[in-house]
Amino acid sequence: YVPLHHGGSLMAYRTSYFGEISVGNVNGTRQIFRVVFDTGSGHLVLPSSSCRSPTCAKHQRYSRVAPANNEAGPQDGALRINFGTGEVRGEFAKDAICLGFANAACVNAQMVVADEMSESPFSGFDFDGVLGLGLVPLTLGSHFSIFNQMAAQLPHLLQPYFAFFLARNDGEQSVISFGGYDPKWAASEVQWVPVVMPEVGHWMVQLSGVRVGNEVLDECADGGCRAIFDTGTNLLGVPKQAARTLQRLLARPLPAGVVDPDTDCRAVPGQRLHFDLQGGPSVSLDEEDYSRPRPFNLTIPNSTLGWELYC
Repeated sequence: YVPLHHGGSLMAYRTSYFGEISVGNVNGTRQIFRVVFDTGSGHLVLPSSSCRSPTCAKHQRYSRVAPANNEAGPQDGALRINFGTGEVRGEFAKDAICLGFANAACVNAQMVVADEMSESPFSGFDFDGVLGLGLVPLTLGSHFSIFNQMAAQLPHLLQPYFAFFLARNDGEQSVISFGGYDPKWAASEVQWVPVVMPEVGHWMVQLSGVRVGNEVLDECADGGCRAIFDTGTNLLGVPKQAARTLQRLLARPLPAGVVDPDTDCRAVPGQRLHFDLQGGPSVSLDEEDYSRPRPFNLTIPNSTLGWELYC
């Protein structure tokens, strides 16, 4: 967790889930990197030893041994990748990429080594880079997709899927598994829903509806909404036309008699937010999941103070 403060008060947290990979010759020296396992992007991105910016200097940097392979990308061999809150620019490299240190879990694949990294978000986190787990269309080609190469090069080891268990706080252990899942981390039997529009590269599913408590969100009542599962962000993104309605339905005042502006909204009772997956289960979020910690001032006409603290 990275706390975000404003005016000396805690406003929210930025969170990330990352783990270790090793890169380099399986029979020689390997470099260890901490990477975010990001289903919202497609490439493995690591800072390059040629990047001298303060942002890169905070992280482990990749020293390239294998020659770049420019066949799959622009002729100048460079690529700029935009993330939700930042961007990188880098060149291509090909190397052995391993989950942890196990030789049995190594593949030869291409990646992007960054010579420019934006300060946000890369300066504020402990991770070095990003391992994209989006579908192949999010990449320059299948040889850039680490998971695609794992499925192709390690057929004896892998079933073609991966699974996440995301802990609620730093006191618990989050887990990612490739080629299967550990049932002890599952809250129920596994249920599957199809990916829609796979040509855009996202883990996108169709929604039959969205509900706040028992109230149906009109914008999705016709079953036309879609949602993306993105482990690279801790934000809940909604269409602009639905944002005001959702905020109205989810906002709630602090309990009577509570006037502390540092009250933690994640503990203030509210409605549950439900995403009904078409042909599958519902994904439900509690107040703790969608609330920022700090309440905000909301103008209330004809009230004693003219405003109230809301979560």
